[in-house]
Amino acid sequence: MSKYYFLFAAIICCTSCSPEETNSGQDSTSSLEQADRINTASAAGTAAGINMDAAKASFERQYPSATDVEWNEDANGYYEASFKQEGEKYRADYTKEGNWIETESSLKFDELPKTVQDVIEKDYDKDEITEIEQVDNAEKGKFYDVEFKQKGKNMDVEIRENGQIISQ
Repeated sequence: MSKYYFLFAAIICCTSCSPEETNSGQDSTSSLEQADRINTASAAGTAAGINMDAAKASFERQYPSATDVEWNEDANGYYEASFKQEGEKYRADYTKEGNWIETESSLKFDELPKTVQDVIEKDYDKDEITEIEQVDNAEKGKFYDVEFKQKGKNMDVEIRENGQIISQ
């Protein structure tokens, strides 16, 4: 069934492009060849034991208006959907059974709530921040994950909106 879905999606995608887009010199592959590649990749993924159907079904229920969705398997063996919603970029993780784990989006320091900024400025070196994410986690709820540069592995600090540090 999923093989036909990919074929249908490939045909729709390829036929929706104008002749100028499809013959721009970057790739002159025909629609049938592209569909065959997609089917081959899908079959290879299924043969390798990768089946994202449950995760995709959960994702589509949770984020019906998501656009630009791309799937991969992360280092923890979870399925990760990178997508846009209302112009913002997100990542959502799911188990192989389709259970939602968390959704993350990247932020800048000045986008953090003032209480979280205050905790960072008081207890940490703001100049050592390497990444900030807003996280909505199935078990922990909503928090901010702030990663600081340090020797060896970087340090992650999880802070709730009220300034409570929940993990360091």
